[in-house]
Amino acid sequence: MQNRYTDAISSAIKEWDTKFLRKMQSIYFGCGKKCCDNKDFDTEQVQSCIEHCEKPVNAAQNLVQGELNQLQVHQCCFFAVFNFFSFISKWASSMETLVCVNKCIEEQITNAIPATVRLVSAQLQKIRAEQPSD
Repeated sequence: MQNRYTDAISSAIKEWDTKFLRKMQSIYFGCGKKCCDNKDFDTEQVQSCIEHCEKPVNAAQNLVQGELNQLQVHQCCFFAVFNFFSFISKWASSMETLVCVNKCIEEQITNAIPATVRLVSAQLQKIRAEQPSD
């Protein structure tokens, strides 16, 4: 069960990376290069231009990191409860409790994580659409 949960999270990260983050970073580096290549800019203008270029990438990375932190907190709680009840079930036949915990984790894998993926993907798409094009 734990491997399935971890795989679902890894799949979400890979999807965000390949669909959004890499392209956004590519655009960011191109934008930054244009800032540096502009001979009319002084040092402060170059720095300001680069900061403008990096805003969408920073917003996207902060969004993904925040959602991953939330999922990690949920994962920690689920597996602490799962491990606790697994231990208890060895001593007291509390299979109902173990089944309940498994259902809860399954709910996260089949519904909560995909919902988070859709939400973050939509937000990343919005951030990407606002990013200056290369």
